[in-house]
Amino acid sequence: MFRNTRSVVKGFPKRVVHLTSLDEITDETLFTQSNLELLEDLKLSDQKKQYKLENDPRIIWLADFLKNHKDRKCLLICCC
Repeated sequence: MFRNTRSVVKGFPKRVVHLTSLDEITDETLFTQSNLELLEDLKLSDQKKQYKLENDPRIIWLADFLKNHKDRKCLLICCC
């Protein structure tokens, strides 16, 4: 099996990393919510959490970023 990696397939532009820190994430409520989401994703919590994304600063920022960069390809890597 062959894999089409950037080193094999020529003509790709150089990757440019743009890290973003959200100041709102320091809010204790959002921090707790993020941890609960992670625990549920890892199946380490028995609670079934309903995500309320409409006021989540992570989602608001991402939606705004994608609207402003419609003509670009974006790779989103998330971590806690």
